[in-house]
Amino acid sequence: VSTHLKAGDRLGFDPWLHTFAAADRLSAACAKAGAELVAVDSNPIDAVWQDRPQPPVAPVAVHGLQYAGVAEAEKVAQIKSEIEKLGAE
Repeated sequence: VSTHLKAGDRLGFDPWLHTFAAADRLSAACAKAGAELVAVDSNPIDAVWQDRPQPPVAPVAVHGLQYAGVAEAEKVAQIKSEIEKLGAE
């Protein structure tokens, strides 16, 4: 990313599609180039994607620890902690 940015550039990203860790990596790459990472209100790809498939309607499934890397209870605790840090309910 940093090789394609120059000082003063602004890189837009969809915060609904990136993890906090990914956004941190993008932000660091932007900072290295003197650019700024900016969350967009709407994803511009959504505006032009004509044949987009419908979102899945299947119920949420809990993946085993070997796939998730973190136990379900720990993941929920992490999410709760992040929500509290942001002052949200």
